[in-house]
Amino acid sequence: MCRANVATFVFILPVLVSSACNSAKKAPECKVLVTSMGALHERLEEVRYVASSTEVKPTDVIEVMRPFSAAAKKIASDLKSAQPAVKEVREITRTAASAAASLSQGATEMADLAEKMTDVDADGKAVDEHKQQVDKLELQIKEICEATPSKCANFSEILARFPAPTDQAEVTDDAQAWTRKLNAWASELAKVDVQDSALKEHVTNFVKNWQELAISMGHMVSALEVSKKYEALTKNFNEQIAIANKAIAEANGQCATK
Repeated sequence: MCRANVATFVFILPVLVSSACNSAKKAPECKVLVTSMGALHERLEEVRYVASSTEVKPTDVIEVMRPFSAAAKKIASDLKSAQPAVKEVREITRTAASAAASLSQGATEMADLAEKMTDVDADGKAVDEHKQQVDKLELQIKEICEATPSKCANFSEILARFPAPTDQAEVTDDAQAWTRKLNAWASELAKVDVQDSALKEHVTNFVKNWQELAISMGHMVSALEVSKKYEALTKNFNEQIAIANKAIAEANGQCATK
C-alpha cells in the first residue's frame, strides 16, 4: 500500500493550539477553528501508521479509517457551521472544513477498498492447497493411465488439451478468459464415462480442485487491482493532508496576531 507522509501535519498543529487563544482580539473567532483542528490532529495520530506503512493489513485500515472518517466528517460539519466575523479567519475555516471533509471521504474510500482485500491471504493459501492437490491427482491419474492405457483411452485427448494458466493471469480480463476455458474443458471432461471407480474419483477431484483454484486466483487478481486503486487513494489522501497543513499554517498566523 502507498506511503503517505503526515509528519508535517503533526508538527504544525501544536503551535496553532498553543498560540491561537493567546490573541485577545481574535480568540473568539479562532476558538472553533482551533478546537476542531486540534481534534483532527489527535485523530490523525491514529491514522499515521496506516497512511504511511507499506506493510499495513487491510483489517488495520478498516479499524482505523472508519472511526477517523466519522470524526473528520463531524469536524468538517462543525467548521462549516462556524461563521467567523473576521474575513481572513472565515476563509481559513472554510478551507479547513473542505480539507476535513475530503479526508473523511478519502478515509471511507480507503476502508471500502481494504474490505475487498481482507481475504487475500486466505485466497493465496487456498491456491497453494489446491495446486498441491491437482499435482498429486495428476500424478495418480498418470500412473493409472500408463499402467492401463485402455482405462484412459476415451479422455486422454481431453486431458492433453488442458488450458494451463497464462503468464498474464494477474490481469482480470485474462484471468476471466482462462477461467472460461477451464470451465469449458471441465464440462467436456465431466461428460466422459470413466468406468474405473478409483480413476473416476481422481478425475472428478482433479477437475474440482482446478475449478476451486481458479476461483481463488480470480479473487487474488481482483485484490491486486483493488490495491492499485488504494495506492492512488493514499496519494490523494496525502494531498488533502497537505491542504490541511496549509490551512493550519495560515490559521496559526491569523490567530496568533494580537
